[in-house]
Amino acid sequence: MAIIKQNLSRGEQITTVLRILKLNCSTYYKWRHFTPSARELVTQQLKHVITTLHDKIPIYVAPRLTL
Repeated sequence: MAIIKQNLSRGEQITTVLRILKLNCSTYYKWRHFTPSARELVTQQLKHVITTLHDKIPIYVAPRLTL
């Protein structure tokens, strides 16, 4: 979506940009107003913790990381 932001900052109309990219307006506005759910935020935090643990101690694999 960086392409859209760049074109909007140059003064292009959103409808023109979306037509060129072959995106529906509803898709753009859904992305623009998207907020992750509470469950998604917890999942992202858990993935970060698991990745950090694996980076610190690479011999830990799924069974140990699950504990």
